[in-house]
Amino acid sequence: MANTLLAMKLALLVLLLALGSSCQTFRFGWRSLTQKERDYDELEANRAQQETVPDSERLAFPSTWSDFRGPGRAGEYREAPIDLEWRDGVLPLEWKQPVGAGYGSFTVARGLVFSLEQRRDQEALVAYDLATGTEVWKYAWQARYSDALSGPGPRSTPVFDTETARVFALGAEGELSCVRARDGSLVWRANVLELSGSSNLGFGLAASPLIDGERLIVATGDPDEGGHSLLALGKDDGTLLWKALEDSASYASPILARFAGTEWIVILTSERLVGLDRDGRLRWEYPWKVGRGSNCSQPIVLPGDRLFVSSGYGKGSAVVRIMDEGGDVELEEIWSSRRFRTRFNTGVHHRGYVYGLDEGILSCVDVATGRRMWKDGRYGYGQLLIAGDHLVVLDGDGGLRLVRADPEGLAEEAAFQAFENLTMNIPALAHGRLLVRNKVEMACYRIGAPGVTP
Repeated sequence: MANTLLAMKLALLVLLLALGSSCQTFRFGWRSLTQKERDYDELEANRAQQETVPDSERLAFPSTWSDFRGPGRAGEYREAPIDLEWRDGVLPLEWKQPVGAGYGSFTVARGLVFSLEQRRDQEALVAYDLATGTEVWKYAWQARYSDALSGPGPRSTPVFDTETARVFALGAEGELSCVRARDGSLVWRANVLELSGSSNLGFGLAASPLIDGERLIVATGDPDEGGHSLLALGKDDGTLLWKALEDSASYASPILARFAGTEWIVILTSERLVGLDRDGRLRWEYPWKVGRGSNCSQPIVLPGDRLFVSSGYGKGSAVVRIMDEGGDVELEEIWSSRRFRTRFNTGVHHRGYVYGLDEGILSCVDVATGRRMWKDGRYGYGQLLIAGDHLVVLDGDGGLRLVRADPEGLAEEAAFQAFENLTMNIPALAHGRLLVRNKVEMACYRIGAPGVTP
């Protein structure tokens, strides 16, 4: 019996090592496997004691962080200066409470914070009051996606449409919902895996929907025979407008970007970086396939009709230029390198440099040449945003850090522990508040500069 148990343990160890392409990936997987299931009794007890907040004051708030990673999906906070003098090394905490499992970020609009999370055997789109954290409404559907490495919970981030005051949310199993932001009532729903004729990805659907005028652009899964991995739906009623791409989707979200005088739908699939026109026609592509893993990072739009792309698993990064040659679109590779590799996070561009977590270590690269300026500071598989001349980093162990965006070297100016658990969710910044979460907790800190009203 002892020999049998030993053999089983060795087999499990081999399986875990095979699933991860590095020791760090193995540790991430092991921590997720041993993490306890969210205590939903505690979550429900917390919500039950909350008092309803009137919505009159919330409606006066503008919508400055209504999209995934903020305006233009660039990960940049432009609304107002942030506080650079963290008193006693910390930021003032406005509220903190339990949250349902999930790997998405927040969007903020009309004084509401929108979150996509697991609630027992349901996925739920939840709206919270920004000022107090009070749950205002919840729209839920039956779904519980889970995998051996990352556990249960939806992966994408809901987006807010300023024109219609509606919220769009994509669940890990393909459920796409359009609800009214005021009360969470359903407008329409669809399953994008069924619409596109594709199978789910290995870690569930993670790409956030993209609002493009009257269209909603949605990345789906791995196409079956005759299927596709990118859809355009009418945002008012969910009508299917077009299908595109036969290669498998990745975990990156589509973006809108203007190059060579034309606005493109840009997305990184599992095999390539592509640009489509607004009618869904593929117009240009750049091969970008990793070996043992998948693409997760967003392409970064650069000045001069250029795009920065990066992936982990040993792949590296590159900059390409999109050119219009007499009506024909051509691509020029400016440089490529195996040095800068963002696996689960997306970098940010600031004054000619991209900053990001290169396999868990904060790094800076010159986008003109590909030269790595520095690589320093082990922050794990966390996430980062930029505000002014500073990076706001939420590291893989739940630490919040303020780092000056300096190509000369690492310059960390403040740090404190926000959570004690594994943290991989992208923060959000709106109205002078910093919103952070992981799979078990969510918190709101005041980060706006003193005396400045966003």
